[in-house]
Formats: sequence, C-alpha cells, structure tokens
Amino acid sequence: MTVGKNAMNRPEWLALMLAVAAVGFQCFLPPVVGLANNGDFPKIIGQFDVGNPFGDKDVVRFADIKYVVDQKYHWESRFYSSELLLFATAFALNTIFGHSGVFDLRLMGAVHATLFLLAFYLLLPLVRPLRPVLRFVILFSILCLFTDVMYVSYFNSFYMDTAAFLFLLLAVVSFLRAVRWQRLTDRWLFVISTVLLITSKTQHYPLGIPIALLLAWKGGLLTSGRGSAFRMLSVAIVLAGTTFSYKGVTPSYYPAMGSYTVIFSELLPKSKNVASDLKELGLDDSYLRYVGTNAYSKDAGFRDPRFQDAFARKPFYAYIAWFFVKHPTRALDIAVSRLDAAGRQRPYVGNFDRLAGFPEITESRSFAVWSGLKARIFGRHGGRYLLYSLSLALLVTAFAVARRGNLPVGMPEAVSVLAAMTLIELLVASFADALDPERHYSLFSALTDLLLICAVCLAATTIKAPLKTPSTDPI
Repeated sequence: MTVGKNAMNRPEWLALMLAVAAVGFQCFLPPVVGLANNGDFPKIIGQFDVGNPFGDKDVVRFADIKYVVDQKYHWESRFYSSELLLFATAFALNTIFGHSGVFDLRLMGAVHATLFLLAFYLLLPLVRPLRPVLRFVILFSILCLFTDVMYVSYFNSFYMDTAAFLFLLLAVVSFLRAVRWQRLTDRWLFVISTVLLITSKTQHYPLGIPIALLLAWKGGLLTSGRGSAFRMLSVAIVLAGTTFSYKGVTPSYYPAMGSYTVIFSELLPKSKNVASDLKELGLDDSYLRYVGTNAYSKDAGFRDPRFQDAFARKPFYAYIAWFFVKHPTRALDIAVSRLDAAGRQRPYVGNFDRLAGFPEITESRSFAVWSGLKARIFGRHGGRYLLYSLSLALLVTAFAVARRGNLPVGMPEAVSVLAAMTLIELLVASFADALDPERHYSLFSALTDLLLICAVCLAATTIKAPLKTPSTDPI
C-alpha cells in the first residue's frame, strides 16, 4: 500500500473492510459455510493423501470441516487443475498451523478468500477517479454480487470451479489496471491469471482463444513501449495454457464420460426416434440398453473398462456438435432444460458441517440476497435465463462500441471478449455435460454478473482514455 496522496481513502477502507467482513463471517465464524462434496473432492485432495473419514455415505449432505491425512486416501487422479496449486498452499499452511494427520478445510477457505480480497483490493484504485455516486454504485454492486453465498460458499471446498472464479476476477482486474497504468506487474498478472483460469478445468480451455485474440490485437495497450514482444510472448503462453488444458488437465477417458452422459442421459431420453439419433451419433442399436444412464450409473457402459476404452477413441463431442447444428430446436430445448436447473444458482448440497447441528443438505440463508433474487427470476425458467444472458451480452457489447469515444482505448474490444467468454461458457455448460448444472454454470453466472457491472459502468461513466503512467500511481 502506498502513503500520502495515493493512500487508500476512507470509502475505500470501508469497502475493503466490508468485503473482509462478508467473507470472514461466512468462511470462518461458526457455523462455517462451505460446500459439501459431490464426489469430486478426491480428484484434488487424493493426490495429497487427504480424505474424508465419513467416506461416500454422506456425500452432498454436509460440508465437513475436518479431513484426515492418511496414505490410504491416496489417489493419483491425473487431474492437474490450477486448484492443485491453491490446495498445495493450504496444505503447506496446515503443516505449520494445523494438527498432525488432520487437515482443516478453513485453511483452504483462507487461501481462496485471500485471492478474492486481493482482487478487490487491486480494484479500488481503478474506481477512485470516478464520481462519488458512481464509485458507490460500483463498489456496492460488486460487494452485493460477489460476496453472495453462491460464490463465497465455494471458498470452503475443493472444487476446481473455485479457482476458475477467483482467477477470472484477478484477470479482469489486472487487465483494467494494465490498460490504465501500463505496468509490468499488472500485464503479467493478467497473463498468469488467464492461464490459471483456463487450466482450472478442461471445461474452460476454449476461453483461451478469445483472450489470445485480444492480446494479439490490443496487447500493445498493456505496455508503454511498442509491445510487439509482449504480444507475441503473451499469446504464446495463453495458447500453450489452452493446449495443456485441452490435453493434459484431465485423464484421457474423462471427456468421453461427459459425452456419454450428454448422449444417454440428456439427448436420447428426449428423442422421438432413438435408433435414428444413435446412427447420427455414430452408434448402433446395441447401445439402446444404455439410454437413461449417465457415466456414473451402476448399469452404465462405463463400468466396463473395454467399453470405456472403445468409447474414448471416438470423437463424440464432434458428433454431438454436428447433431445440434443439424437439429437446432433440439439444441435449444436442451439448453433451456439445463438452464431450468442452473437458474437455481446454488448447488443442491449441504453448506454446514455435520457437527453444526443442522439437518442434512441445509443451505445457508445469510448473504443470499442476490442469489435468491436470481433464483426467483430464473429458477425453472431456463428460457428466461437464456434470453437474459444473450441480451446482456449483446447489449453491453453494442453499448461499449457505441460509446468507444468515452472509453479508454481497447475497452470496447475487451468488453466484447468478456461477452464472447460468457457465450462460450453457456455453450460448453449446456452441451458438454448433463450433470450438476448449478455448478457447471457457475463461471457462466460469474461472467453474466461481470457483464451486468459493465453495463452499470457504461451507463454512467464519462472516463476518458487514461494518461501515461505517472510514477506516483497507486500500487
């Protein structure tokens, strides 16, 4: 933090303290709020010999705080998410501050919360030049939206979606700072945050493509020099991260599980001609017996390793994509159906430890104003949710382009990329899996909320293009 005229002012301190209080109240004060395991936690913690002594019998029911460190829980899951880096940090802290053989989930919450508050802190100098009313509206909107339990509950969990959300926020803030001040630390923080975002889950690897295009097109705005070297290097790094996320983040069989679930639990059960649809998807009638199952069902074909190997060899996502291109009404029906459930906003799992005394699958009602409002508007109304998100992406992009004369150079393009990322997440979450829609749409939800804040800013701000960086700019 700087001193003198560039030190944080009283409204900024108040905003930061409110963010700390909102996150701290949920993550660390009893009853602690988290998200129960849906079966995904071992993908991360199993690589560190950490497990839940209650096992699978209480999956989704309670967000347990205490985990056991024992070699019997070891699992080489071959999931290499950026969430692993965050868990490794928490695990190291646990060896210093924790008890031997026990891992406290709140240390994971502390690591996640620190990243969130860092992003919020780095944002504050950006809103300082704005008119007081607009500054209040922006900070209030960010606090109301992003300290909601729909996001903060992820902090006390091991879901890879948490890393995606946090690195998205850091990427957005560091990009804005780099545009404003053209500083080395900000532009490389943007590149690093972007790579960590797209490597959080294979689901997010397509986001690297519009970001790489933005860097190739407008990356020179992030540096005070000519910027050609930075553009080339940053684009190469982002594309390398995109390739790794596509090829190396998950085991080779895992994408096939998603395509199996889409085909047999989402697409074919709603088919009017199952045999014809099977043929279009590159399958024969021998697969009829799997209709209605998902990759985790007891009678799923994936229970047979030979079936799994054979299924993984075919590019079923390409078949699915072409099928939806040929049958757009089917694609729309499935997207609306998925958004019906995603409109609930919060995963249907418990938020509290079993020792807190709440019934199983109890959800926190604190800090739930925004998620509650969205759930009332969009829950079981997938068509409404789809129309809202598409309209928001289109209108915010059009507004940014129309007001480009009042915005810093490159901002209309950046807003367009943010809108494109929202649409990509919508497509992937709608058509690449058919389970856990509330969680798989979580980054899509965060992107739509960011677009909403963009709309507020675009509607009210009259900021001109930034000046060159003076030496006294805030850190």
